Amino acid sequence: MGCSRRSFLKTNIKASAALGLSPYDLLPNQNEEVKEEGNENIENPFKSLDLSPAQWIWPRVGRTLPNSIVMFRKTFPISNEPRNCLAYIHADSRYRLWINGEYVCFGPAPHDPRFPEIDKIEVSSYLKRGENCIGVEVLFYGHGDGTWPTGVPGFIMRLSLENQIIGTNADWHCTIAKAWPAGKYKRWFLRAFQEEFDARKYPYGWNWTTFNDRHWKKASVISNSSPKEPLIKSDSKDYLTNSGGTQADLRLIERQIPLLKNRNITVNALREVFELDWKIAPEHFFDFAFSEEESFTWQPCPEKVQTNKTLWQFHAHPDTAKAFTFEFSEQIVGFPFFSIHAKEGTIVELLVHEAHLVKGTHRLLNTHFNSWSRFICKNGWNHFQTFDFESVKWLQLHVRNTEGSIILKDIGVRRRTYPFETMPTIATSSKNYNKVLQACTNTILNQSQDLIVDGMGRERQQYSNDIGHVIHALFFGFNAGQLVARFCNTFSQGITEAGYFLDCWPAFDRLTRIYQREIGITRWGPLVDHGIGFVFDCHYYYLYSGDLTQLKFVYPRIKRFYHFLKDLISKDGLAPVEDLGVPVVWVDHLGFKKQKHKHCAFNLYLLSMLRDPLVKLAKAFQDVTLANEALKLSDRLLRNLKASYWSPEKQSFVSNLPWSLEEKEIRYDERSLSLVLLYDLVEKAKQDKMIQLLKERPPSMGRSFATNAVWRYWALTKVDEVDSLIDEFENEWHQMPSVLENNTMGEFFRLQHDDTSQWSHASVAPLICFYRGILGIQPLEPGSKRIEIRPQLGSLQFIKGELRTAMGPLHFDLKQRKGKLTGRIQLPENMEAVYVDSNGIGSEHHSEILLR
Repeated sequence: MGCSRRSFLKTNIKASAALGLSPYDLLPNQNEEVKEEGNENIENPFKSLDLSPAQWIWPRVGRTLPNSIVMFRKTFPISNEPRNCLAYIHADSRYRLWINGEYVCFGPAPHDPRFPEIDKIEVSSYLKRGENCIGVEVLFYGHGDGTWPTGVPGFIMRLSLENQIIGTNADWHCTIAKAWPAGKYKRWFLRAFQEEFDARKYPYGWNWTTFNDRHWKKASVISNSSPKEPLIKSDSKDYLTNSGGTQADLRLIERQIPLLKNRNITVNALREVFELDWKIAPEHFFDFAFSEEESFTWQPCPEKVQTNKTLWQFHAHPDTAKAFTFEFSEQIVGFPFFSIHAKEGTIVELLVHEAHLVKGTHRLLNTHFNSWSRFICKNGWNHFQTFDFESVKWLQLHVRNTEGSIILKDIGVRRRTYPFETMPTIATSSKNYNKVLQACTNTILNQSQDLIVDGMGRERQQYSNDIGHVIHALFFGFNAGQLVARFCNTFSQGITEAGYFLDCWPAFDRLTRIYQREIGITRWGPLVDHGIGFVFDCHYYYLYSGDLTQLKFVYPRIKRFYHFLKDLISKDGLAPVEDLGVPVVWVDHLGFKKQKHKHCAFNLYLLSMLRDPLVKLAKAFQDVTLANEALKLSDRLLRNLKASYWSPEKQSFVSNLPWSLEEKEIRYDERSLSLVLLYDLVEKAKQDKMIQLLKERPPSMGRSFATNAVWRYWALTKVDEVDSLIDEFENEWHQMPSVLENNTMGEFFRLQHDDTSQWSHASVAPLICFYRGILGIQPLEPGSKRIEIRPQLGSLQFIKGELRTAMGPLHFDLKQRKGKLTGRIQLPENMEAVYVDSNGIGSEHHSEILLR
């Protein structure tokens, strides 16, 4: 599939990047001087780091196999009581840091390899007077991952003490780990590491000072590397793709968000135990995903398992295997762990899943993107934890190749979450709605960590458009402006020379899609509509935070995207949704019968972005020329759209109007009608039919999937139809299987057990719409210095809680009886508010709003 437009020629030239050449020429220099008008006085949010005297190091090898783990250690004395000891550390691809045998952290945060963020850790509590030992395990993916686009192997660390500096150099000792076999195949398209760990080969005690490392080698300083620059500029190479060696002017920066928190969560219950008689080698079942029918027979465990709720003891037979299926109280994300007492050579496959049906059609949980890890025991007690994190509601241990008495205990997950300053505190009169709001909160704990992703069980990638909506909840409920700022910057780094965004950046996905699109072997590619959604996201970041500094490097990339969109417009005066070449238009999973039916919605989305968020951002950056130009282009698109898709007879935009006669039906879609209402794209006198369609959702209207439902809800609250939202939240959303079983929001309303469905996905419209619809908060000035409050409780009898703004917390306690609203809204200091009553009459307020 070749590119049909001149604007894509650069992409065609650069597409060879994904075929083995360096992909880094695709993207702009993060630290280049931004010369956009009005930008020169905006502070650079990224301060360069110099980690001298530390150096980038690695073993002296000719190549590094994918999924290799290298262990580094360094011992050193400290003469005084440790205080204010700061460690700066980075590794490609992931590391685990240990100090004096104690686990410290996992890192780094996923990043573009040209713009790595160096983890900064206060480690005084791990150090002691006298001899100390640093141990670091570094996993190099090699294979692309949903959190890792590409890179080159290496490690750097600088520890600053009161009177000395410990830095990585050629005096550090290292060894290629034997416990994890190097060169292991990847788990699936977007998960690199299929873990297999052999405890018999692990050098226990290696991270203590007393360990004898005489057989370890000295590390080698990576040629042409600098402690001021990313490793990708060095002579280190990834032999699979030949990445590395970029000549761009790049620097190291400090991590932009706090380190994540970890907390151990133990299993809630043992739900299944059964015995398996294998027909084939179990390794073949896991390696090649043979069907269960071909692979084994099973029966309920014929022997009793002794348990005291935290310990399980059973008798194993050498010719059979046993599987134990445990359930957690809710779905979580983190590092699964367990302990087992068994004979040497006992093999345990640890499987995880988001949804399982007890006594259903599947025995083993190997139905979710090969989500298993293998552990081989030494004799006696073994304590295992996965290297990488997982999305977990169900955890299964498949025990084989052993005999005699086996003990399992301490089974759980080291849950990882972002250290949010606050959590949503909302109560309503509806128990069902409250349950849905709790599920939204837990979902955000799972999907908003060091990236803002769709779900952690599949891609683990940042998207905009549908996923970007989460930032409203992150600001209002979690006060997580830093995390949203990182989202804006890291996503924007995926801008291409052609001008579109690699819309799940930083991740492996879209680099692969470039060459696949070039030769026509996939329908997926960089999603243009996600780039449009990203402009909305950046505007909301500025509106909620009042901060332009974090958008200093983002805005020029948005401007490049604008020019791409402008060049995209065809002779009919509209942007196409088919035959774009490398990029594609998606809009929604479910809302359209045919790709061409997206034409109206996509152009309405484009022109709405041009006339609202882009114009406002351009004005904030004093780019008046682009603001005026974008507004004119928006008006022109709207005129052309009305000529093609507006039906005077139906008093609505019709998604398939040009083809309705041949298709013998009329099709509407939620996105189009919602955008028309939200941005008043037709006069109010012509909106009644579209309001009715959005309320009633007839079969002729394509419905958005759950994550995109927010557009329709926003439109309905704007036209005072909030009862429709509340009714659906209390019923349709509350009945979502993930809400009832996992305390999470699923990707779809209909979800299946034991398959690849995403049971914890960024479908948090009920929480977003509480803040922006039911409570009715809308900032009128950047930083929420002035806001509008327009509560619509609908059928709710009361709402109370807290909302976070850049000005401080806003408290509300509102009651409704017989249509009359009473209560109090306490405003942050220095905030101005316009309260809009049910009649649409506004009144100015400071300090508090009293309703009697």
